Amino acid sequence: MGNKILLVIIFIMFATIFVLGRHEDPITAAFEENVYVEDAATEYIYVLLEGPAEEPTEVIAEPTEEPTEISVGPILGPTARPMNLIIPMGHVVFPEDFVPDITHPYEIVSIEFVNEPYFYEFGEYTVEIMITDIRGYYSVIAATLIILPNEIPPNIRGVQDIVSRRFGTLMLRQNVSAYDAFSNEVEFFVDSRQVDVDTPGVYQIMYYAYDRWGNRGEAFAYVTITEVDVDWIYQRVDEILAGITNSEASQVEQARAVHTWMAQNMSYSAAIGLSGRYENVYQGLRHRSGNCFVYYYTAEIMLTRLGIPNRRIDRVGGTTNHRWHLINPDGLGWHHLDTGPQHSSIAHLIDTFMFTSSQAAEFTELIYRTLRRANYYTYDRELHPDIVY
Repeated sequence: MGNKILLVIIFIMFATIFVLGRHEDPITAAFEENVYVEDAATEYIYVLLEGPAEEPTEVIAEPTEEPTEISVGPILGPTARPMNLIIPMGHVVFPEDFVPDITHPYEIVSIEFVNEPYFYEFGEYTVEIMITDIRGYYSVIAATLIILPNEIPPNIRGVQDIVSRRFGTLMLRQNVSAYDAFSNEVEFFVDSRQVDVDTPGVYQIMYYAYDRWGNRGEAFAYVTITEVDVDWIYQRVDEILAGITNSEASQVEQARAVHTWMAQNMSYSAAIGLSGRYENVYQGLRHRSGNCFVYYYTAEIMLTRLGIPNRRIDRVGGTTNHRWHLINPDGLGWHHLDTGPQHSSIAHLIDTFMFTSSQAAEFTELIYRTLRRANYYTYDRELHPDIVY
């Protein structure tokens, strides 16, 4: 009888211990539910928390350096606050950018897209990022990605001015290509309807292209139709420059050499002036005479060949037209340069190589007092860069 009472007491003790030992894990219960996190960019971000990909046999009860084989209930994956992103089209972002703050006691071994987004389509997308820890447990975090529309027009490369002999064949597409904002080649078109290869002159052409988003890019060039041999012109110019200067000379020295060559090798004839740039240069190089336009274009092709920055400047007012140069050699600032001759009565009083705007005003006054020619170096200042005073 005593033995039976003892067995009953032992059974009641074990039953009590078993019942008191069972309890619900409130943390596990909370994490098994979906969590909503308020975010500034959207009203809510939906955070998905899932269990491991397959039932683990090796899990970690608490952070340690080596995994320990124990038998426990479900182990949750990492948690993270999602970060919404707004990016320009074509800008690549990485999974880590969407989850900058990860909360987890165990080592994270991978952060990757469930499906990598395409960064070249404008719109708003839900992006899912999978975060996996060292045990194989993972969480999938959802965030918002907004891709802004592309408004960058295609870039048309290789467009250059073209010079062709009369009745010649134009190679308008040679060395020209077009690319969208992400360096993908796109088709381009040429509008050359204004060009008349039978008539000497200068004509503008337009290149244009569209990308897949409807952006239009444009580039312009000029086609010069001429009756003279342009190859001979450049050959003769190179021969002259090789004889009067060299690559070791400064640009000021090179410009002075051009100015001197023009003074010593050209003669002025007011009646000789042609309509086209190359026709005027041909006249200057072949016949060594002409008006201020022949002087201008002959010197202009030499200065350009030497790489000296130069611009055209024209007289405003006066009884006749006149054209000369602005040059900026060696970055010293823009100066006037006139390669044409001056009247013998004032030539010794005027140096027309690299003169300033204040000197241009002085020369204009001197020429008017001496020769009664008004506005000799008068020009529209708004059309030109600042000139050294």
